[in-house]
Amino acid sequence: MLARSPNASQQFGESWRLKAAWTWLDATYRTNVCDDASCNGNRIPGIARNMGYASFGYQPEQGWYAGSDIRYMSDIMANDENTAKAPSWTVVGLTTGYKWSYGRMDMDLFGRIDNLFDREYVGSVIVNESNGRYYEPAPGRNYGIGLNLAWRFE
Repeated sequence: MLARSPNASQQFGESWRLKAAWTWLDATYRTNVCDDASCNGNRIPGIARNMGYASFGYQPEQGWYAGSDIRYMSDIMANDENTAKAPSWTVVGLTTGYKWSYGRMDMDLFGRIDNLFDREYVGSVIVNESNGRYYEPAPGRNYGIGLNLAWRFE
């Protein structure tokens, strides 16, 4: 198994941030582990060969912030023989929120939209599922809101 995972983070001006990460993982069988066929050299199922992430946003220490991100996953084999695979996918997300402090309390009220374009894709695979039902759908467009509270001990 061979893996590389470069990543980068860059700040522009006082509050603009760009982040990026990429993982390449060459996970293949080096011996035959299949009962009825040779899978030596096949990709190990359930593992994507490439994964990528990038985000860009305005993120000041206090006040309003906003950003977007994009995630990529390459195709994933669903069985040892590599005869079934889930296709690659790319999804986009948006986030916004407001950060403020009150005394020793830091607060962050935020909202998020995942899968902005409501793309249908395989979210996970059931490896070597005996009835051929390998694929589980990912959620469509979804929303979230939250509040983070942090107490500073000084």
